Amino acid sequence: MSNRSKKHTEKTRRRAHKPTLRRYAMQPAEFIINEIFDGPELVAAGIGVHKTTIYRCLKPRAVGGTDGAVPPKLQTKLLRWARATHRDLRPEHFFLKAPPTRQQ
Repeated sequence: MSNRSKKHTEKTRRRAHKPTLRRYAMQPAEFIINEIFDGPELVAAGIGVHKTTIYRCLKPRAVGGTDGAVPPKLQTKLLRWARATHRDLRPEHFFLKAPPTRQQ
């Protein structure tokens, strides 16, 4: 086995044991972005920020995210946009650990 092949195999093996980011129960940011607004790209375009700002809300703090919390500056923008687009977003959605299911 060549030196290059060993390195590639070792990298692949390490990657397989890495914990995934798709983990625990749905956090407030995940509920708001994916359930109320239908995705990060749509949210970013709607409130006028770059999509990485929205994705950061979905990541764990260990990798540079906010652990499912929505920063206060984004909260006001999201509430305004929700009102303009007739979405059911309330201030308490930003603070719930287990958000309610979407009502029919």
